[in-house]
Amino acid sequence: MTWTALAHATQLHESGRYSKAPSGAIKLILASHPQRVDVRSNLGAAYSRLGRYEQAIEQYKQALALDSHNEAIRFNLALAYYKAAWFNEAASQLTQFLAAAPKSLPQRANAIRLLADCEVRLGEYKKVIALLSPVAESDASDRTVAYLLGSALIGDGQA
Repeated sequence: MTWTALAHATQLHESGRYSKAPSGAIKLILASHPQRVDVRSNLGAAYSRLGRYEQAIEQYKQALALDSHNEAIRFNLALAYYKAAWFNEAASQLTQFLAAAPKSLPQRANAIRLLADCEVRLGEYKKVIALLSPVAESDASDRTVAYLLGSALIGDGQA
């Protein structure tokens, strides 16, 4: 019964029918297998896509408690915090992600930009300048980096 529920929940998730995914199928699996990191992560993703960020955050936190070295889940937790406008928490998770994630990981570039945006919003301009200056030097055409770095420089009084 549980594996049928997992297959059904996975099919709903993959087909983009997120409003159905957090319902019975995934919850049924977690009731009998609360240690399933993958199921908790998928439930967090479904909640996030529905804009139910607090519930997504809770699922991602529980998944990380079970697998603290899973950087994909940490990145998704940071995204949920960011989308919920909890910038301190997002910055903390993104900092941990960047410290642990391999340099070759594709999400690193997005994590750097998201962290910089969080820090701009928090008024931590010097952190943004330190984070983005090397990125700007290596790719002067990146408009997102230019905007965030420029905002930080202005905020820091370096017009």
